[in-house]
Amino acid sequence: DMDLTEPIRGREAVERHLRAKWPLGSLLKVERLSDGASSGGFTWHREADGVSGSGLRGVTYFELNGEGELAYVQEGSEPLFKLDTILEAFLTAANANRQDEAKPPRSYEQQTPTTASGIARYLWEVAYPGGATPSEAHTLHIS
Repeated sequence: DMDLTEPIRGREAVERHLRAKWPLGSLLKVERLSDGASSGGFTWHREADGVSGSGLRGVTYFELNGEGELAYVQEGSEPLFKLDTILEAFLTAANANRQDEAKPPRSYEQQTPTTASGIARYLWEVAYPGGATPSEAHTLHIS
């Protein structure tokens, strides 16, 4: 679990962690799945019985050993509270009166990729190097 400071090792420790993370009444809904012969992954969100909408969202990657048993699992989830727009507004305000060189004009053409790899490539290879702010990522969605 990428939210933890140390990895979880051993079947019993993993079972305890999963029971705590996924209490009775919570449902794991797989959104996208990618599988291979000895590794795979999926994106997911959590739902709760009797509650409309989705909650926590994340991604899980796993590898199997030669006997077909789980050998490695990595999981990450979105933070429940997103500070990105608040933090961007704070940093913009804090730096509003800086007397440094002018920002270069935006030098990228806005795009709307719809796959995870397309979004990552667009943001890191086109938009951000071309002067985009983090808010550019808020306009993109995987479909």
